[in-house]
Amino acid sequence: MSAIRLARGFTQRDKIIKFAGCYHGHSDSLLIKAGSGALTHGYPDSAGVPASFAQETIVLPFNDPASLETAFAANPGQIACVILEPYPANVGLILPEPGFLSYLRALCTAHGTLLIFDEVMTGFRLARGGSRRSRKSCRT
Repeated sequence: MSAIRLARGFTQRDKIIKFAGCYHGHSDSLLIKAGSGALTHGYPDSAGVPASFAQETIVLPFNDPASLETAFAANPGQIACVILEPYPANVGLILPEPGFLSYLRALCTAHGTLLIFDEVMTGFRLARGGSRRSRKSCRT
């Protein structure tokens, strides 16, 4: 929640990207699912989340570079951050495809978007220091 607020303040942008199946807490911007395949208009997945908040959250499938390209093209200069569990484990373990995390890092850099690795789970389980320290993540 704080990382997203900082990203929005730093970039002066409102939209965020999160991935389906990744859990990042109970803040309003994160209790969203994409509706009808829409990339720019999410729908609240929990009562009490204003629709206006949902419109600032883009939910994409994990390991899908094409959906990321489409989202960035549809929202030029509007995406503050991409937040993800580098190894999603909230819905069972989902391994990133080889090169996906490196691709995501390069894409965010190219668009001036911050990349947030939420490593509450992987920070202690994957490697000392989390995914960014693991030989299997950003270097593949």
